[in-house]
Amino acid sequence: MPPHQTHRKYTEFAADRRPRTAVFGQIRRPFGLKYMTVMTAKICIIGSGPAGLFTAIKLVRHGVDDIVMFEKNSVSFGGLMNDCKLNFDHRIGMDIEELQLTESEVYQHLAEIKEVFKNSGYCTKVTDPNAPEIKKWIDRFAVHDMELVVAEQFHCGSDNAKHLIRYLIGFLEDKVELRKRTGIEEIEFDGEKFTLKDSYGDEHFCDILVVTPGRSGAYWFREQARKLGIKFRFGEIDVGLRVELNAKVLDPLTSKIYDPKVKYLTKKYRDKVRTFCVNPHGRVRLEHYDGFKLVNGDALMKHKTPNTNFAILQTIKLTEPLADTTRYGRFIAYSVNLLGDNTPIAQRLGDLKRGRRSKKSNFYDSTRYDCMPTLKLITVGDISLSYPKRIMDNLLEFMEQLDKVLPGIMSDSTILYAPEIKFYDTRYLTDKNLKVEGFENLFIGGDGVGKSRGIVGASLNGLMIAEGILKLLGKN
Repeated sequence: MPPHQTHRKYTEFAADRRPRTAVFGQIRRPFGLKYMTVMTAKICIIGSGPAGLFTAIKLVRHGVDDIVMFEKNSVSFGGLMNDCKLNFDHRIGMDIEELQLTESEVYQHLAEIKEVFKNSGYCTKVTDPNAPEIKKWIDRFAVHDMELVVAEQFHCGSDNAKHLIRYLIGFLEDKVELRKRTGIEEIEFDGEKFTLKDSYGDEHFCDILVVTPGRSGAYWFREQARKLGIKFRFGEIDVGLRVELNAKVLDPLTSKIYDPKVKYLTKKYRDKVRTFCVNPHGRVRLEHYDGFKLVNGDALMKHKTPNTNFAILQTIKLTEPLADTTRYGRFIAYSVNLLGDNTPIAQRLGDLKRGRRSKKSNFYDSTRYDCMPTLKLITVGDISLSYPKRIMDNLLEFMEQLDKVLPGIMSDSTILYAPEIKFYDTRYLTDKNLKVEGFENLFIGGDGVGKSRGIVGASLNGLMIAEGILKLLGKN
């Protein structure tokens, strides 16, 4: 047994000698024997994304050990595995009012996060907000009623992600046990300790629990919150499209601002829309999400494509009779997957503008179009059959505005992919260290619990949680 495990208490007994199958997402793996393992630890962290990882890193730096981190997949680490764009700005990826932080406090945390990533050697600075050309671009968008938010940005790339993660795990030394392929299915609380029941049927006990489930675990944690009596309210989700086009259209902008953040208030409905996750010379990717498929995008550092992709998103908040935005977003995703035969739908913008579906017979015609799709597993069809009219109206109005600054966005060649949905809607009542109201030893963070929208915001959550735990342990 490794040295860092000797202080833990294990009890194992043969509960059932029949073969069984454990389920990890879409992967099924057989086991010959069924055992129950009972384990106790001081701190358990559910989720290995940026929020959970930076919680652990800060705790270890302050001499805390006896930490177990659970990850339901073989490799996860959240957005760190997918492109890894870092925006160091309080206006991006976080709500400082929700977090109860001042701008000064935010930038203290951001400096700590930036130091970790910069020292890795795998992240390159790609946007300088103080560059002389930036103001000209801000003014160009402002003329057309759009706000361009420019942040200091770093990029790692999906091809460097594993090296970066290996570097970050190095901070954990032997103080943290990372349990991969171990999903937590149930959380119970006896008023003092937490009991975690995993996908193997084993139980884990801990004094302090940190839950950072990521977007894919948002719905799961909300069900656990109901059982635990945690107070929450429904927040917002983002529903939109992934746009892919010839890179030359955006190159004048992305050569100066790698991931431009553009915000707009639509004239017809007065709804908020924005760009998100711009990937210059990148690729569109498939994302498996809790029973259905979504689209996303990334870019590699060493291998470039002739295309650029980005998301256009509408922020949606519901009131009555349905306030559950997660349920609504899942309904849209399921409807797209239904019409797409369990795959995303892709459509040429020219076909959408003319009110017709795209057809496979000419969708891939390189003599007609200057942009070929980088995502292969798609159904060529009609997105407007599954997206509500209001959302489609808003997204097209936004694209028309963008085209005024960047001519070519509204080209017939432009490819639209659906569904692109960001689930971070449920908001939980927490204190300044993200400790859940009504609990002394439960902390939550990251996109999946509505406390961040991106890698840097989630990492900041992790530092906040660690500070709260250090106070609890008397180590602050």
